[in-house]
Amino acid sequence: MFSYHDEEKSPEESAAILKEAHAEFGFVPNMVRVMAEAPATYEAYKKSFEILFHKTSLSLVEAQIILLTVSVENKCHYDVAAHSWGMKMSKISDEVIRAIRSGAEIEDTKFEELRSFTIALMKSHGHLPVNRVQQFLGAGFSHKNILEILIGISSKTISNLTNNLADTKLDEAMNEFSWKSHE
Repeated sequence: MFSYHDEEKSPEESAAILKEAHAEFGFVPNMVRVMAEAPATYEAYKKSFEILFHKTSLSLVEAQIILLTVSVENKCHYDVAAHSWGMKMSKISDEVIRAIRSGAEIEDTKFEELRSFTIALMKSHGHLPVNRVQQFLGAGFSHKNILEILIGISSKTISNLTNNLADTKLDEAMNEFSWKSHE
């Protein structure tokens, strides 16, 4: 249904996006090839992704937990595989990756609180009871962190829905992390 653009055949305004992705990854991920249809969509996704990793107070592990959690909740086969791959490359524990992918609790209580709070935030559409927010704050997080989680949710909403709509094929590098929703 959706086209997979490449550096030779793409809308003119997408050429730079595809070249940049190739330089960053050594190949053009299929998600980028699909998003090349609408460069503004890719720009919004990439900017929110960069902000999450470079301008928030969240650690690399915390940001990755948010992104993988949102991808599982949104049942996005492509992004679950992509973030599992990215987490493995970042040397995040297999236990954390497996727990999130399966919907199980993470042994580390602070990471588990982040995972479960992200899910609660998504499912409630932000209508969380005060005691749930207090629980999150009591785990060592801040109000700032709550608002920063929204950046991860927004980034993954763009890519998860794109990949779900396009049924984006996994890139070869991610094949070992393929995933299907159990629902």
